[in-house]
Amino acid sequence: PTIETSRDRTLNRNEIRTFWAELGKAKMTTKIQLALKFLLVTMQRRSEVVAAPWSEFVLEERAWNIPGSRTKNSKPHRVPLSKLAMTLLEEIKELSGDSGWLFPSTVGDQHILPSAVTQALKGSMPTLNIDAFTPHDLRRTGNSQLAAIGIPKHIRERLLNHADRSTEGEVYNQYEYWPEKVSALDAWSSLL
Repeated sequence: PTIETSRDRTLNRNEIRTFWAELGKAKMTTKIQLALKFLLVTMQRRSEVVAAPWSEFVLEERAWNIPGSRTKNSKPHRVPLSKLAMTLLEEIKELSGDSGWLFPSTVGDQHILPSAVTQALKGSMPTLNIDAFTPHDLRRTGNSQLAAIGIPKHIRERLLNHADRSTEGEVYNQYEYWPEKVSALDAWSSLL
């Protein structure tokens, strides 16, 4: 086993603005640009975003239902889709066409590799004119920005699908916090 190293890189609001504005100039496909934006907007893990099939989305409910088989903690996760996320999904659908994947590969019936997103971002850092960061840092950035605008920790933890190991945690408290999660991601969308 390896020792896990904790990272602490987050983008400040100016860097987020620059990232969003300059991403279109980066040397990467539009598909990967949209994957990075969707990562930031939903605050979900790179692999969950890149490997997402359209069948997980209930667009009329503005919900993304990630099964436990695809989450790090093996627990199903329901993600609210803000207006900004819905707009991105419209753009993503234009590119994905009839594919069952949000981000289809050009090789066979499969999704693009998560590592392709990381490599494209790494190779585009000079164009973005921001200190280096990883796709996972976008998740941490969203969480930090939500904390800055007063979203309580237990709501942010639910948005990130982190396991709650406290006494009240997932065993005794089965409430999903759906309205609170919707409100938090709508606030994040407005901030973006």
